[in-house]
Amino acid sequence: MWEFPGGKLEPGETPAQCVIRECREELGVEISLKGLREQNSYQYPDNEISFSFFEAELLAGDPCLRVHQAIAWRPPCRLTEYEFCPADRRLVRELARQGREK
Repeated sequence: MWEFPGGKLEPGETPAQCVIRECREELGVEISLKGLREQNSYQYPDNEISFSFFEAELLAGDPCLRVHQAIAWRPPCRLTEYEFCPADRRLVRELARQGREK
C-alpha cells in the first residue's frame, strides 16, 4: 500500500520537526512546511495512531528511495488511483476531490 512520508516522533520532537526529518531521511529532500492541514487518529485492529498532515513545499533534492519499495509524485486528482493505508484514505479522497475542482 501507498502512504505519505512521515514516521514516529522522536523524544522531544514536534510533529513539524518529525515530518521534516522523515522527508530528509526517507526521501533525501528538504521541505518547508506551509501549515498544518489536519490532525487525526485512526484505530487499527491492534493499535491507534495519531498523525498530522502538513502542506509542504520541496526546497531541495530529488526524491529518492531510501527505505521504501517505490515512490510516486502525482497530482492530487490522481491519488485515488493508488491503494493507500486505511488511515490515509479519507484525506486522499479529499485531496483528489479538491484537485478535480481546480
